[in-house]
Amino acid sequence: MRRTKMVLVGIGSAALLATGGTATASAAATAADSGQQTSSAGQAQAAKKAWSCTKGKVCFYTGKNGTGKRCSTANSINKWSSKRCQTSTFKSFRNNGHSGHKGDVRGYTKTNHNGKHLTIANGARGNMAKKNPIRSVQWF
Repeated sequence: MRRTKMVLVGIGSAALLATGGTATASAAATAADSGQQTSSAGQAQAAKKAWSCTKGKVCFYTGKNGTGKRCSTANSINKWSSKRCQTSTFKSFRNNGHSGHKGDVRGYTKTNHNGKHLTIANGARGNMAKKNPIRSVQWF
């Protein structure tokens, strides 16, 4: 599995709790510890659905591990067009952008690319240590 570097500025280095397939592995360990039987295929399907994000977009989720309500964009935005996305706080993210030029993205806590920001490398996904508002997005 490919590991992707992420840079966290202002929101805090503790913001990233999981990347890649870590969530699936920990879920399997938890189930094994509790005596439950798990299916690798079932876990893979659940993980894929949880991190659903259209190619070329960055997605922010209100729940951990790519769950909950999703807000996404393929473009740099100064402010979310959706009222729900304008007022949501997010717990996880995924950058499913295209590689190369403008593949990385920054999510800002304020509109017009202001405030603290989270820089997400192309292909990265993970959880934030606490809920954060993402009010504007910039691809670079």
